[in-house]
Amino acid sequence: MTDIEKRLISLKAQLYGKEQILPKAAAFQTHPVAGHEIDFLKHDLLKTIAFAALAITIQLLLFVSINRGFIRF
Repeated sequence: MTDIEKRLISLKAQLYGKEQILPKAAAFQTHPVAGHEIDFLKHDLLKTIAFAALAITIQLLLFVSINRGFIRF
């Protein structure tokens, strides 16, 4: 048994208790919400890009308006 295997057994015993039998499915199970987190990340990224495009458009409109004389300071 290698050092890594011994360390893994020790960590499992600390995490799940020495008396509990750890099912194999629990050992390598991924978090079920991970897919939803990616969807939220995509949604947030889309909102950020949309707001950035809106801000750049407003800045360009103000620049053109000031240069053409539509807005005077």
